[in-house]
Order: sequence, then C-alpha cells, then structure tokens
Amino acid sequence: MFIPTSVRVVLVTTHPNKQGLFPIVLRFIQNRKVHNISLRKYIPLQAWENKGGMFVKEKGEGSVKSAKALNHFLNEVLSKARKIIYLSEADNSSLTFEKLCFLGS
Repeated sequence: MFIPTSVRVVLVTTHPNKQGLFPIVLRFIQNRKVHNISLRKYIPLQAWENKGGMFVKEKGEGSVKSAKALNHFLNEVLSKARKIIYLSEADNSSLTFEKLCFLGS
C-alpha cells in the first residue's frame, strides 16, 4: 500500500544545545517512517512561530535579528524538498531518505 510522502520544517523542542537554542529540522515522513534532516540552524524557543509561511518571528518580543533571511532559507529548502517528492511520485521512482539529505547541507 502506498502512503503519500510528507515533508515539513519542525523545531525540535526536546534537545536544546549548550546555549539553550533549539534545532530546526526538515521532517520527512514516508510509509509511516519519520526521518529528521538537520538544517544546522538554531533559534530560541520563543522565536518559533510557524504561521502563514513564516517560521521565525520577524517582529515583536522573542524575534531574532536574522529572522527574514532564516525564513527565506527555510521556505527555499521546503520548496526544494517538495519538488523532489513531486518529481519522484510523478516518475513512480522510489524516493529515499538519502535523496533528501543534501538539503541539510
């Protein structure tokens, strides 16, 4: 049975680094298996928003200086991942976790 692949940008709130910042990952789910691809970006918990195509608060309390650039980067990575998924589903080729791993670099 084929289960559609999903991908999204997620803030992992369970593992802060030594500075108290939380990692942002690309979560890739296929056939009920979850894989996280590190995007090597870290932000404080209060800066995460995830509303209307914006992931990091650009204004107000808890916002970060590089929020606009970070939002652009996250949208770009998500768009590339969705394109790879769409093309593999259109070609009926198998999509592997390894095909998406380059997005984290």
